[in-house]
Amino acid sequence: MKRSLSIPSLFLACVLFVGLLFLIWINSAATFLNNAVMPTEAADVIVVLSGSTGSRMDKAIELLDKEMAPKIWVVGGGVLYRTSYTQLMANYAHSMGISRAVITQIPDSKSTYGNATTTLKYIKKLPLNERPERLIIVTSGFHTRRSWRVFNRVFKDSGIKLSMVAAPDGIDPKFWWRDYENVQTVLTEWACTLVYWLKY
Repeated sequence: MKRSLSIPSLFLACVLFVGLLFLIWINSAATFLNNAVMPTEAADVIVVLSGSTGSRMDKAIELLDKEMAPKIWVVGGGVLYRTSYTQLMANYAHSMGISRAVITQIPDSKSTYGNATTTLKYIKKLPLNERPERLIIVTSGFHTRRSWRVFNRVFKDSGIKLSMVAAPDGIDPKFWWRDYENVQTVLTEWACTLVYWLKY
């Protein structure tokens, strides 16, 4: 005669199963968010998404020095001490020896989706012979998966080729849960990613 599992046994099995899934998620949560798609050839423009620390602009300057593109566009909104984030980032690049003539500010967006749509609108306003055919998008590692998905959707019919480069974000992919700021960053980005999957 077969013996059926008791309710306490089933409950324990469910708890252990959920716990296992949680441990798997903990181990891969930060790694999942990082979805860089490295460029295989030089581009026309490096597009830096504003925000975070100076690491995004540092990465853009590194790509510029490697002659991966001749121009940098800084895209994003927000103001700090009456100065836009794009201006702050442009000032930082200039302080690192980058000519102001190389940098273009596109400040009229307040979200990742807005960054993509604003960039495409800016391109469409350019003369045909000045429109880029290839873009390298630069953002923080934890922000690359969401950014890559959004930019691909917005640029789907544009004919413009995209690649995505991750700037260092200081997040340990295996032990991110040990640091409060890393926990805050990873959980916030997961929430934003889920919202974007539903919305876009």
